[in-house]
Amino acid sequence: MSNKTARIIVSYSTVIADQQQVDALAPEFEAPSNYKDKDKIEKYIAQKKANFASQAAKQPYTGTFEEIMLVDLQKKSVFHASNKDRKSDDAWTVAESAASWILTNNPGAFDGDILDSRNSNVVFIGFETRLFLKMLGLECTLPDSKVRVPLRLWYNNPNHRDIAEAVMPSDYVLSWPLVLKLREPVETAGELAEKWEYLKTWKQPHVNVQHDSLLITELAAQLGFLND
Repeated sequence: MSNKTARIIVSYSTVIADQQQVDALAPEFEAPSNYKDKDKIEKYIAQKKANFASQAAKQPYTGTFEEIMLVDLQKKSVFHASNKDRKSDDAWTVAESAASWILTNNPGAFDGDILDSRNSNVVFIGFETRLFLKMLGLECTLPDSKVRVPLRLWYNNPNHRDIAEAVMPSDYVLSWPLVLKLREPVETAGELAEKWEYLKTWKQPHVNVQHDSLLITELAAQLGFLND
């Protein structure tokens, strides 16, 4: 295992794993008692259902990865997998493919038992990286998983950095349009200018993994996350 820190840019999107399972878990939503208008009641309940489904897609078991993009900046290696590219239901899932790529590219980085407190030399940088590792680990430790992941990759792994919390701390009232306006590079020429044009229409993470990856990399560089 190399002593040099490997920085992996993580971008991903999620989707509901099993709609029937989510429907069974959903509570019976009711509008507040002071709502009398039928349309208003229906709109309220529909919004509650939509919020529940959105949350279900972003948690283990009820959600799964729709798409993952990983970029190892040191090795200049890129991984990308999408549910759309799976040839059959028996093919590796997006999570299994991503886990295999991480382990293959970082042999021995996550070795050790449950009491091993050594830090690995791999840090994951992205939006909601803790959720990424948790969903990856829980999915790849299911009994039918074709790729097994070591405990130290996903459970209590402290080596992840949430770019959103770093650049837009939740303690303050901030918005992405303001942050991106102030964070636009002073000199945007050539390839950087082309990339930033894409990001001017960026609204939120986990929608377009390529755009997320570009933004994460730029912000990580500005913040010093990529400095040796």
